[in-house]
Amino acid sequence: MDDATSIRDLYRQSGHRFARHYLAHVRAHASDFAILEAEHANILAAMDWCYRAGDASSLIEYADAVGNPVEGFLCVRGYWDEAVDYGQRALETAQQMGDQE
Repeated sequence: MDDATSIRDLYRQSGHRFARHYLAHVRAHASDFAILEAEHANILAAMDWCYRAGDASSLIEYADAVGNPVEGFLCVRGYWDEAVDYGQRALETAQQMGDQE
């Protein structure tokens, strides 16, 4: 294994850990919007990583947790554009997976 492969693997592993950490954080504090507001940028960065890395299941979980139109953080706090954007990304990713639900 060469250095470039090692660096790519390390990047992917650390990105996956970052995304899973913030997904657990979102789940644990789903109704505590003050805590989620403080981590807003990191939550979006984790969702971006999931999208770029093709981590469809995590992206869909994020979109469901924070983009839910009734009780999701992004919608309740008025981040409508972000909720729509990440919802569309999750839908696109689900369709690519063949999961139409």
